[in-house]
Amino acid sequence: MMGEISNSPRPANVAEIEDQLRDLWRDLGDQHRDANHVMTRVCTMTVIGYGANQELAKRIRTALPQVFGVHPCRAILIETANEPEELSAWVSTVCQPSSEEHEQVCCEQITFAVGEQMRRRLPGTVLPLVVSDLPLFVWWPGPLHPASNVRTQLFAHADRWIMDSADFLDPLPDLARLNTMMTSDQTDAVSDLTWARLTPWRTAFAQIFDAMAMRPVLENISSIKVTTGRHQAAGLLSIGWIATCLDWQLVSASGNSETLLCNFKHRNGTVTISMQTSDRTGEEVPFIELQAAKHKAAITVGRSSNKQALLANLRLDSETRCQMSELPNPSDSLLLLNELNMYSHDRVYERALAIVAAIAQATDPHGAHV
Repeated sequence: MMGEISNSPRPANVAEIEDQLRDLWRDLGDQHRDANHVMTRVCTMTVIGYGANQELAKRIRTALPQVFGVHPCRAILIETANEPEELSAWVSTVCQPSSEEHEQVCCEQITFAVGEQMRRRLPGTVLPLVVSDLPLFVWWPGPLHPASNVRTQLFAHADRWIMDSADFLDPLPDLARLNTMMTSDQTDAVSDLTWARLTPWRTAFAQIFDAMAMRPVLENISSIKVTTGRHQAAGLLSIGWIATCLDWQLVSASGNSETLLCNFKHRNGTVTISMQTSDRTGEEVPFIELQAAKHKAAITVGRSSNKQALLANLRLDSETRCQMSELPNPSDSLLLLNELNMYSHDRVYERALAIVAAIAQATDPHGAHV
């Protein structure tokens, strides 16, 4: 079977990209014409990746092509140009072996370099290139700025937004702002790569309470301490997830993204949750310390020393035990592979996000989370 076939990006006239793509496909077919091999042009979706700076653009360039073999698509990559008035484009194709012998599945990539003064032209340039009647995913890594006309217009046409709250500059108000954006447009679904990274963590954490002996502990939690590194959004979403799963109601909250104190009530009493940021913790998942005073129970949950597993230490009355679960650290490309399979809303995430937004409102009642 042939290996991957790709061509060097060709400079393209922004106004004639569709014509130049057709020329590119025709040339590719002529170059690799072989009766023993079949090259099939496939497109199941459009994916737009927006890199607001060089670091984010590199992140998109690295991750997105790795999903082409599973999700053949028209990929539109937007990068920042050095010249303020630049708006240039390149087109290229990538063909990868399929499961069928002697067959290559091919998709296409359009790359734009846009200067600051030309960003206003982006929606009108990019949106006509979206393949009609197919899903549109918009990947927007990086900070969530209060206002962005480009983001607003791209999201308005998208079927799913892909964010990463780990990149938010101030996660508590920014997550609240994302919740406002989501609730104002009920038709669009949202993926958060930070939430996706937490999926194995959430699964392993929930398994701690599968044993019947742990159910009373779960129903009588009195305090939780959350420690995060720079991934404060992961800690906030973890609080939102625990609260929504256990149907806790927020009573009060104070603090900010770095130091937070929340009080919740549940049917058996109240629970205090604190969150703090530690420079010594660089993990993408939080470290949790949980207490259930009524049952003399204490649980700590965090990454193992080798970083490959979730380690839970449980003390219930006089008994102590240790539980380990696999905890992968997936790359952007692996996370995207899963997110591009999703079309419906993630209601658990949306409820967790709503609780984080309520916390933000309680800590800053006059904040503008829009």
